[in-house]
Amino acid sequence: MTDRFSNFADLAEHYAREIATPDYARAFMEQTELAKLSIEHEPSAAKMPDPEVAQAAIEMMLATVFDLFRDTRMEDFASEVAWGVANSFHVVAKRLDDREDAMANRLQEKLREYDPSEVYATDLEDLTMQARSLAECRDAMECMRDHAARIYLVETGRPFSPVRGSRVSSKTNASMIEARDYLAAQKAQRREQFAPSGPVVVFSGGQQFTDIALVEDYLDAIYARVSTPG
Repeated sequence: MTDRFSNFADLAEHYAREIATPDYARAFMEQTELAKLSIEHEPSAAKMPDPEVAQAAIEMMLATVFDLFRDTRMEDFASEVAWGVANSFHVVAKRLDDREDAMANRLQEKLREYDPSEVYATDLEDLTMQARSLAECRDAMECMRDHAARIYLVETGRPFSPVRGSRVSSKTNASMIEARDYLAAQKAQRREQFAPSGPVVVFSGGQQFTDIALVEDYLDAIYARVSTPG
């Protein structure tokens, strides 16, 4: 235990007064019953880490680093070690984000290659599970990174930046948030293209069917019915 705090409750209370703790419960939420992080892995029913334990671990990890060097001739190096801890979560979160993007691209390609076979459906479900699992882990890793970064700010008085020597201004932070919001909206728009929220019409027929006019007439009739008020 650290010199300044006799237990986890004291440590948590200290940082709660100093910073806004990220929403661990939301970040560590399990979206699906099974998870799969790569094509080599089998689906796993393993749970996400306990959010309260994860929060306590980050607080204890950073506090221990600063208390270890405090009031010693190595005190000046505490911030560098703590920076490395926060940055390690940032690096892993970035890798997970890149893997999720790559998996989302594969999923979009798969959707464009529609095949009514059972093998296709299985592959699609597998890719979707991988994308969601990566997103879950990325959210958790980003939550821990953001928490570590806020503790770093409290202890050093300087904002955490993943690039050594650079400091992020409030203006830059606003720009980053705006850019992230744009990218999130863009992803939502792209998802809409492949999974529209409106009515979906499904029809089937023989592979040699060529009476397109008949299909168009039926679709026009359906559109007229669903678009009429009341």
